[in-house]
Amino acid sequence: MSRSAKSNKFELMLAFMPQLTEKELHKELDSIKALLTRSGNIFHEQVWGKRDLYYPMKGQNKAIYVVLNFTFDGDVTPMRREFQLMTPLLRFLMIRLPHNFEVKPFAVLEEKDEKKDAKAAAPVVETKKEVKPAAPVKEEKKPVVKKAPKVVPEEETRPVSQPEPEAEEVVEQPEEEKPAKSSKKKKDFDEGIKDILDNLSDL
Repeated sequence: MSRSAKSNKFELMLAFMPQLTEKELHKELDSIKALLTRSGNIFHEQVWGKRDLYYPMKGQNKAIYVVLNFTFDGDVTPMRREFQLMTPLLRFLMIRLPHNFEVKPFAVLEEKDEKKDAKAAAPVVETKKEVKPAAPVKEEKKPVVKKAPKVVPEEETRPVSQPEPEAEEVVEQPEEEKPAKSSKKKKDFDEGIKDILDNLSDL
């Protein structure tokens, strides 16, 4: 796409000193229009009149606003420089417009601004929402976990050492001697021999 096809629609907003008379304002506008029509064409013009400034400029609180919509096929930079040298001009703003731009009358723009201002100034009525009490939260009973008794290893039961009974001294008593049967038989034998010998001596 060529450069001329890309940028041929512009909007120029001008803010003039509020002390200008109508004749002086037309003179300044004629000078500006002559610059615009060198390589272009003005297709819409709106004079907004004297309006308050958003902030003071060059000691002025008001300005006379004029809006020009035009086409231009050349470079707009030299034209900007000439605007800056104009003493009665407080401020200017030049923007490039899209191809499908449609011009809206100032009355429509003003009405839209008034609606925005009214909406912004309208008191905000807060509607209190009925706050329903929150349902009681049921506490979930946590299962009681019984801890297993701690197993303590039993100590080995050792029998308590009892004092050993004192050793009793055992005195073995000699058993009574019983006459042996053999000695009795021997005595009887001896006595029998003696009797025999006595009998023999008597012979």
